[in-house]
Parts: sequence; C-alpha cells; structure tokens
Amino acid sequence: MGFTIAYDKLMEVAIWHHRWLQTSAYDPAPQTYAGAAFVPGDPFVLPLNAPVPAAATTRLLTYDLRNLLTIRPSADTAKKLQQLGLTFKTTTTGFWVVKGNKQALPSTPDLRLTFTVSLLDPTLIDITRVNPAWPAGQFFHLTNAQATPAFRFLLSRGAGPNEVLSPEHFYARQGRIVRLPQLVPGTATTVEVHDNLANPADPPVLTQAFTAIALQTEYELDVRPLAAGRYRLTSPNTSPVTLYLGLEDHPGLLGVIDIFPQGWEGTLYDVRLADNSS
Repeated sequence: MGFTIAYDKLMEVAIWHHRWLQTSAYDPAPQTYAGAAFVPGDPFVLPLNAPVPAAATTRLLTYDLRNLLTIRPSADTAKKLQQLGLTFKTTTTGFWVVKGNKQALPSTPDLRLTFTVSLLDPTLIDITRVNPAWPAGQFFHLTNAQATPAFRFLLSRGAGPNEVLSPEHFYARQGRIVRLPQLVPGTATTVEVHDNLANPADPPVLTQAFTAIALQTEYELDVRPLAAGRYRLTSPNTSPVTLYLGLEDHPGLLGVIDIFPQGWEGTLYDVRLADNSS
C-alpha cells in the first residue's frame, strides 16, 4: 500500500526585475523612479492580471533568476533545515522552503534562516539601478525582522509594494575581529554590541570594557562568539556603527536575506529591482 506526503510552502522569496516585466506599451512612467519607489500602477503589481499585455506575460515566463544569481542557505541554516525536516529549493524567481503539511515548526520566535546571494552574471549589476550607485565594499541585507506578517515586502522602508532595492538596504561587511577608531585616543570605554534584528529595547548581546592605553587610537573587539548577523556597536568613545559581521567563508557575496519564519508560515516575500536602461 502506497502513501503520499503532502507539503506546504513555509516561505517563498521572489526577486522581480523591472526589465522582465515592462514593455514599451506597459509602463506608465518608463525608467522613472521617485527615490527608492516606483510610481503607483507600475508593472510590479502582481499577480499579472487581465490588463497586462501578453508581451509582458511572455517576458515574465522567460525570466529565470538562476541565470543571474546563486542563492543558497548558509551552512548553519542548511543544518537547521535538515534538523527540522525542511527542504530548500531554488525557483525561476527566487526560492522556496517547504515542510510536510502535518509538520509544525518549533515555537521559537528567534529561529532565523539565513540565505546568501552571490552574483552569477555580472551584467546584473549593469542592468540594475541602485540610486545613486551601488555602494562600494558593501552588500545588501534584507529581513522580515521587526515587521508584521501583513507587511511582506523585504525592502521595508515604508514604500510598500512600490519600493525597490536602494543604498539604504546596504551595510558594510566585516569579519568578527572589529577595530573601532577612538574619538579621543587613549581613553577607557565600554563597547556594547546589539543584535540589530532584535527588539531595540533588548540588552546588548556582548559587552566589552577597554582600559585606557596611551597613544592607542583603536579598540580591537573580538566578536567571534556571536553568530553571523547585523549588529549595532556603540560606546561613549566611538561613533555608532552598524555592520554585518561574519560569513567570512563567503568572500563574493552580493547580499544576505534573513527570515524569521515563526508566525509567517506561507508568506511570499517580494524584492523588486529597478531597471537601469537609458
């Protein structure tokens, strides 16, 4: 006697590029972007419906993100997926994570799934507009942290469905030995490290005191005990800074996506990329 295991989609991330969705007859304001947002009525209103011309639908059917980007779970996340019985699968528009339909996630609000995004086709940089320019030496970091399930757009800067990837989604990346310039050289201080994806009222995840050393101009902070992630570093004698720390074994990353799935089961997350055509 055979049996069938049914699966539910735990999450889907879809990365849409404007170039594959527009046509000369279907774009109310071609190549016009107001800051980080599109004008209302742009072709990112999905799913495609009756007013959308067949040409736009055809272009979307030929869109395959796997020719442009490589998306994978981080090593830690790959282990979590295996332990939880979850399956990761890339798609033409991004990726899915699926689970058995009778399978429940553990009640762990801080369960975090991290996915790395690497560039496969360098022309993607040329055809994607990030005003005023792609930030040098940084990568994008997108997350649903501190949002609500009703707000499914990972570019969560207030523009909702019309928002596109912009420099404010990018962060400096560094290993877990951090050097912080001192505002007043040779001064004692205490550095606090906060998880930038946690509740802002939460206590620091790491605190380190430094004694005064004459002529010293930097503090060297060892944060190797911390998991890879986005952190805010503050002290009375340094300028506050937000950095993505870790993933040292991924030198060529274009970006990272962190998803907290608890309470968001079945969500489709949208990421929109603006076209850089003249």
